[in-house]
Amino acid sequence: MRNKYIIVILLGFFSFITACATVDLNGLDPDDFQGQIDDGGGDGNNLFADVDCDSIDSSFTTQVKPFFDTNCATGGCHSGSSVSGVGNVQLDATNTYSPSTIAEEITSGPGYDAFNVHQSLILLEPLASDAGGNADDHGGGEIFSSADDSDLEKIYCWLEGGLENDDDNDHNFGDDILRIIQDDYNCLMCHNNVNNRVDFSVGQTPAQAHNEITTFSSMVGDVVDVGTPANSLLLQNPQGMNGHQNYNLNAADLQAIQDWISAGAPFD
Repeated sequence: MRNKYIIVILLGFFSFITACATVDLNGLDPDDFQGQIDDGGGDGNNLFADVDCDSIDSSFTTQVKPFFDTNCATGGCHSGSSVSGVGNVQLDATNTYSPSTIAEEITSGPGYDAFNVHQSLILLEPLASDAGGNADDHGGGEIFSSADDSDLEKIYCWLEGGLENDDDNDHNFGDDILRIIQDDYNCLMCHNNVNNRVDFSVGQTPAQAHNEITTFSSMVGDVVDVGTPANSLLLQNPQGMNGHQNYNLNAADLQAIQDWISAGAPFD
């Protein structure tokens, strides 16, 4: 008799466990929810699951930024004062925004998903709708026809790698900025202890030259404008603005000067 009671109790226990393990979906098809939850352990609906970022050059300076400049920061879409688009993100590093600011813009807005990078709107908005993107809702329309577009993969890998800004260098004034001014473009021909002109002469110590450059103002403006780097005469004049001769500074040197000013124009 005792054994019968034990068997009955065990049968009841297993029936209870079985009942608890059953979920009533009330007619819902579990397949309808496939891929909507990504627990981090699987690819889910990751359009970039097969991208090998180790083999892709996703340098911000040479790969990502040039694409933004040409395709995104144009026509008032992601540039200028009337910027629009995903989270109104500003992607124009050639205007008043420094390259380091672009990363801050992206990560602080709704266009970036830090937990599931592949779901970031900055990737999906310009991607064709029939390829899994949201181009139909994108103000700029379709930019990428497929998720395996090489430029889109570079942007994805840059995001996946933590938005590293290889251009955001710690430019040393004496070694980098002063070298550009004194040696690379021979600014000393005109700016050598001449009245009413900022003095770049080699007779100054780097500290004296730094003080001269960062504090000198003219009727046109400040040589270095930390508040609005693009207004700095150190950037404008060598490009032929304000009636100054155009010295055709290369892009790398212009970027170095702008990054230095954007960082607060430090001495070292």
